[in-house]
Amino acid sequence: MDKLQLLAQYIGDGYYQVFIKNISYPCDFIEIVQGRPIKQGKKNVLYITDWNIYSPFKPGEKIFIDEINPATARVKCQYIIDTKLRKPTRLMESFEAISPASSKLPKSIGSEYQFEIRARQQPGTVRQYVDENRINVKDRYQLLRKTYLDIIAAITPQENSGASWKEAPAVKGLLDELLLLHSFEKPYNEGVMPKQFKESINATYYEWFIKDWDLTEPNGEPPAEAIDIERSIRIND
Repeated sequence: MDKLQLLAQYIGDGYYQVFIKNISYPCDFIEIVQGRPIKQGKKNVLYITDWNIYSPFKPGEKIFIDEINPATARVKCQYIIDTKLRKPTRLMESFEAISPASSKLPKSIGSEYQFEIRARQQPGTVRQYVDENRINVKDRYQLLRKTYLDIIAAITPQENSGASWKEAPAVKGLLDELLLLHSFEKPYNEGVMPKQFKESINATYYEWFIKDWDLTEPNGEPPAEAIDIERSIRIND
């Protein structure tokens, strides 16, 4: 693909800025979903981290879309890209790219690495791809919760007294994700509707939270019966 470029530029201290650049592609809009592939049961799914439509995106445009930091450099990131003409719903072509191994990224300030962009073989739009390949919020939450309970069960009294085990990267990442997926319980119990979220990606996850937990769509009023997905543990402790 020589008409579009996806570039990681090193800015120092282990950080990279990721840009998408239109060299000569005749489009007006571009829709990009970013996420990391994970295993959910026997299926490979995508944990969505961002989802945006950018305009204008005519030839010559260069847009910042992502940041790679020392922690995320070790994790593959997948980019699902749709090009659009004249309006955001008019699909032209679909592409995908995966971030390289961190060992391949340049280490001198200002240097760039160009990701490989390929035509996506799976038919359909970005939204259709996400609907078919996204995580199930309920299943993901329950898996993380079980993993967290197993970690707690294995902690010795000496380790627990210092609570330093919570700062280990693997545990902290798990706990952050668990808290994020749990955080939608409160707005649901308050009757908050998806459109009231300021961040579109949070609104999207909230919609999935409602769907995957088989909840009634909120209407701006507290539901007749509040939910409690946390059950027997307080993950904030």
